[in-house]
Amino acid sequence: MRNSKFLKEALEWAKSIVIAIIIAVIILYFIWPTRVKQHSMEDTLKSGQFIFASRFLYDIGEPELYDIAIMKVDYEGTGEKRLVKRIIGLEGDHIVIKEGVVTVNGIVLEENYILGDTTIGSVDLIVERGKAFVMGDNRQTSIDSRSFGTVFLEKIYAKVLFQK
Repeated sequence: MRNSKFLKEALEWAKSIVIAIIIAVIILYFIWPTRVKQHSMEDTLKSGQFIFASRFLYDIGEPELYDIAIMKVDYEGTGEKRLVKRIIGLEGDHIVIKEGVVTVNGIVLEENYILGDTTIGSVDLIVERGKAFVMGDNRQTSIDSRSFGTVFLEKIYAKVLFQK
């Protein structure tokens, strides 16, 4: 009698643990916590800040303009690095950066989220098929598409949902 009660309780515990593990795996697939390790997105995101991103959203759909996204980029042959950037242009968009003004398809971006001025780099390009033009919000320190060019969409793998 005593063994069957113990066995019943052990099975309930095991069942609860398995269910908790399954729920944790599902949640981490849909909402993935990570930490910002760069200054290029300040003031929007600060270095050391926790953010929550979703890989799932880009598994079922494409990145959209102005998404803050996590991507892998190989900059100057240093190997792939994980970066957090804002998507400024997608396939077919005409990006012009001149004298600190950023335009997309002839429309000046209203960028109340940036820190500093966009004084570094001048650009005049049309975003290629399957790629995105990305920039950090801290324009004076950000290494972004002005430096390494456009990013393949398959290298953009998670959308930042919110920060803490």
